[in-house]
Formats: sequence, structure tokens, C-alpha cells
Amino acid sequence: EQDAMIFAFAALVNSLTFPIQVLVRSKRVDITNYLARLEEAKKTAYTPALVVQIDKYERFIRELVSKNQVLDKRFYVVLPYIGIDLSQIKSFAGVFGPKKLKVSKWSVLEKAKVNLEPKVEHIIKQLARIGIKAIRLTTEDLVELFYDLYNPEVAREQKAALGTREYTTPLVEPAVAPATEQAAETEQTSEMAAKSAEVEK
Repeated sequence: EQDAMIFAFAALVNSLTFPIQVLVRSKRVDITNYLARLEEAKKTAYTPALVVQIDKYERFIRELVSKNQVLDKRFYVVLPYIGIDLSQIKSFAGVFGPKKLKVSKWSVLEKAKVNLEPKVEHIIKQLARIGIKAIRLTTEDLVELFYDLYNPEVAREQKAALGTREYTTPLVEPAVAPATEQAAETEQTSEMAAKSAEVEK
């Protein structure tokens, strides 16, 4: 069985005609909701003996987490898409001068979908041959993943506030200016106020 899995993995690697990235992510498990469900189970238990068993199990889980760091390890297969040839852009820039080359974001997004769809299906089928069930991430999953990756400290206490329906463009920018930009704007406003005061004098 092990040899069969090795051969299947070798077949997967040999079948690749495009680059992939494998991201391995270890995240500490938050068992707060799980413990809350155990508390609810104790309240609805039919017999006192069942309550005792649930209570013992809950104490075991709490002790296990206090002594050991429980991690959830997940593997992500990333399929990159490069739809614009940089050499072509440079050649066009040389012909038409330093003007900016306009690119439709939605057009790039549609081309990426057409390019990536068969690759996704191929990877899922090849992983299934090894006994690995691959799940394609939804937009909601991606928003939560990126939010967690870029805001690890905040994500522990607060989930992403915006729903995916609020993202109406393929490329998004932060709604709130970063602290450095806000500080620069405040400093610029103070300088303008100081100059205005000098003129009035």
C-alpha cells in the first residue's frame, strides 16, 4: 500500500506541466467553542452518569491543552497565474513611450479562471489517487485565510468583519489608511495650520 502511494505521488509530480506551491501552516487550536458545546451537552444529558463522563472528558481536554500546545496543521496547494509577459510589456513601452499600459482587471480575472480551472481539477484528481481529499477554497475561505495570515494577533480575538459580497472588485485596498499615512496627513495638516497662523500675524 505504501509503495502504491509513492508511485501515485510520483505520477502526480511527473504529470505537472505547470508550477505549484505547497504551503504548510500550523495554527494553534482555539477550543473555546468546543468547551462551550460540552457545557451545553452536560445541561441536556439524560442521566447523571453521562454528566459525570462529560465532565471528566472536559477536565481531560482542559488539562491536555494547558500542558501541551494543540496545533492544527493544514496543507495548501497554490496554483499561481501569470497572465502578463513582462518582456512584452517592456517592448510595448519602448514603442509607445513611457505611457502607462492599461489592463482590465476583470479581463485578467476571467483569463485566470479559464487558465486555472483545468489545473485545479487535475490536482484534485491526482491527490485523490493518493487518498488525499482536496477541497477547493471558496471566496469566504480565502478572505478568512488571508485575514488570518496578515493579522495573526488580531485574528485570535476578532474575525474578519467584511463579508465577501462587499468585495466588488478583483483587487482591493484597505478601507482605513495605515497608521503611517494617517500620521503623515496629521503632520501635513499641522504644518499648514502653522503657516496659516504666521500669515495672519
